[in-house]
Amino acid sequence: MIALGAAAVVLALASFTFTAIIAALVAALGHAGSWALVMGFLLLSVLVGGLVGVQFPLATEAIAIEPNRGPAAAMMYAADLAGAGCGALVAGAILVPLFGLDGCGLICGVLACTLACICIARAGRR
Repeated sequence: MIALGAAAVVLALASFTFTAIIAALVAALGHAGSWALVMGFLLLSVLVGGLVGVQFPLATEAIAIEPNRGPAAAMMYAADLAGAGCGALVAGAILVPLFGLDGCGLICGVLACTLACICIARAGRR
């Protein structure tokens, strides 16, 4: 659980800084550095994608400690898929139009930090 919380904190920090780094690259490189800008964006996307991708296996490992946890793992996977679908819908249809990309990243970062704190607090009780 602590590893899951730590991964969520790192993801939140990446969410906070992702748009700032891209904006800094655009300001520093302008049109002359468009190739470097594209490569920087791809590198940051892979980094954030990797952090997002590591959360589900960590969560699965956290519940797989006890035997006969197949149904719990299946429910976790279903919740992961439902959350991804709902999150994409809410972000694309509501958050980005209302708050822009920076605001959406900030909201997602705050949510990730909140969930990380919950995971770490629950791990401390075990």
